[in-house]
Amino acid sequence: MTLSAHTLTLVALIAIGLSLLAIGFVVFAAAPGSREPASDLTGDDAVGALLGKIERLEQAVRALNGTDRRQQFQIEGSVPGSLSYGTTRSRMSAGGCPSPARCSTSMEPASS
Repeated sequence: MTLSAHTLTLVALIAIGLSLLAIGFVVFAAAPGSREPASDLTGDDAVGALLGKIERLEQAVRALNGTDRRQQFQIEGSVPGSLSYGTTRSRMSAGGCPSPARCSTSMEPASS
Protein backbone atom coordinates (compact mmCIF):
# COMPACT_ATOMS: atom_id res chain seq x y z
CA MET A 1 0.00 0.00 0.00
CA THR A 2 1.46 3.31 -1.09
CA LEU A 3 0.28 6.63 0.32
CA SER A 4 0.77 9.96 -1.36
CA ALA A 5 3.07 12.59 0.11
CA HIS A 6 0.05 14.74 1.04
CA THR A 7 -1.55 11.89 3.02
CA LEU A 8 1.70 11.08 4.82
CA THR A 9 2.15 14.74 5.76
CA LEU A 10 -1.39 14.86 7.12
CA VAL A 11 -0.86 11.68 9.17
CA ALA A 12 2.41 13.07 10.59
CA LEU A 13 0.74 16.37 11.59
CA ILE A 14 -2.12 14.51 13.28
CA ALA A 15 0.39 12.38 15.20
CA ILE A 16 2.27 15.46 16.37
CA GLY A 17 -0.98 17.12 17.45
CA LEU A 18 -2.06 14.08 19.44
CA SER A 19 1.36 13.88 21.09
CA LEU A 20 1.14 17.53 22.17
CA LEU A 21 -2.37 16.92 23.50
CA ALA A 22 -1.13 13.94 25.55
CA ILE A 23 1.73 16.01 26.96
CA GLY A 24 -0.76 18.71 27.94
CA PHE A 25 -2.92 16.18 29.80
CA VAL A 26 0.12 14.88 31.69
CA VAL A 27 1.23 18.37 32.69
CA PHE A 28 -2.19 19.44 33.92
CA ALA A 29 -2.86 16.14 35.70
CA ALA A 30 0.38 16.53 37.67
CA ALA A 31 -0.38 20.08 38.79
CA PRO A 32 0.63 20.64 42.44
CA GLY A 33 -2.83 21.83 43.50
CA SER A 34 -4.56 18.64 42.40
CA ARG A 35 -2.94 16.37 45.00
CA GLU A 36 -3.21 16.37 48.73
CA PRO A 37 0.07 17.16 50.42
CA ALA A 38 1.76 14.19 52.07
CA SER A 39 1.78 14.40 55.84
CA ASP A 40 5.12 14.47 57.60
CA LEU A 41 5.53 11.41 59.80
CA THR A 42 7.59 11.30 62.96
CA GLY A 43 10.04 8.46 63.55
CA ASP A 44 7.62 6.19 65.42
CA ASP A 45 4.80 6.83 62.98
CA ALA A 46 7.03 6.15 60.00
CA VAL A 47 8.27 2.88 61.50
CA GLY A 48 4.70 1.86 62.33
CA ALA A 49 3.59 2.60 58.77
CA LEU A 50 6.51 0.59 57.36
CA LEU A 51 5.77 -2.34 59.67
CA GLY A 52 2.13 -2.29 58.54
CA LYS A 53 3.21 -2.41 54.90
CA ILE A 54 5.66 -5.23 55.62
CA GLU A 55 2.90 -7.24 57.33
CA ARG A 56 0.65 -6.78 54.30
CA LEU A 57 3.47 -7.91 52.01
CA GLU A 58 4.09 -10.99 54.18
CA GLN A 59 0.39 -11.90 54.01
CA ALA A 60 0.45 -11.51 50.23
CA VAL A 61 3.55 -13.72 49.95
CA ARG A 62 1.92 -16.39 52.13
CA ALA A 63 -1.22 -16.30 50.00
CA LEU A 64 0.83 -16.62 46.81
CA ASN A 65 2.82 -19.48 48.31
CA GLY A 66 -0.38 -21.33 49.21
CA THR A 67 -1.76 -20.83 45.72
CA ASP A 68 1.53 -22.00 44.22
CA ARG A 69 1.49 -25.18 46.33
CA ARG A 70 -2.11 -25.95 45.35
CA GLN A 71 -1.35 -25.43 41.67
CA GLN A 72 1.81 -27.55 41.92
CA PHE A 73 -0.22 -30.36 43.53
CA GLN A 74 -2.82 -30.13 40.74
CA ILE A 75 -0.13 -30.13 38.05
CA GLU A 76 1.67 -33.11 39.53
CA GLY A 77 -1.61 -34.99 39.78
CA SER A 78 -2.43 -34.47 36.12
CA VAL A 79 1.00 -35.02 34.54
CA PRO A 80 1.78 -38.77 34.90
CA GLY A 81 -0.71 -39.96 32.27
CA SER A 82 0.31 -37.44 29.67
CA LEU A 83 3.97 -37.76 30.59
CA SER A 84 4.03 -41.53 30.06
CA TYR A 85 2.13 -41.12 26.78
CA GLY A 86 4.57 -38.47 25.57
CA THR A 87 7.59 -40.56 26.61
CA THR A 88 6.22 -43.60 24.79
CA ARG A 89 5.53 -41.59 21.66
CA SER A 90 8.99 -40.01 21.70
CA ARG A 91 10.67 -43.40 22.09
CA MET A 92 8.53 -44.86 19.30
CA SER A 93 9.30 -41.97 16.95
CA ALA A 94 13.00 -42.23 17.77
CA GLY A 95 13.00 -45.84 16.66
CA GLY A 96 12.90 -47.34 20.13
CA CYS A 97 10.26 -49.66 21.47
CA PRO A 98 8.50 -49.21 24.82
CA SER A 99 7.99 -52.96 25.15
CA PRO A 100 10.49 -55.27 23.41
CA ALA A 101 8.07 -58.21 23.61
CA ARG A 102 5.52 -56.32 21.50
CA CYS A 103 7.99 -54.84 19.05
CA SER A 104 10.15 -57.84 18.22
CA THR A 105 10.92 -57.42 14.58
CA SER A 106 13.74 -59.06 12.79
CA MET A 107 16.18 -56.92 10.83
CA GLU A 108 17.62 -59.95 9.05
CA PRO A 109 16.81 -60.33 5.37
CA ALA A 110 14.14 -62.86 4.58
CA SER A 111 15.49 -66.17 3.26
CA SER A 112 14.08 -67.39 0.03
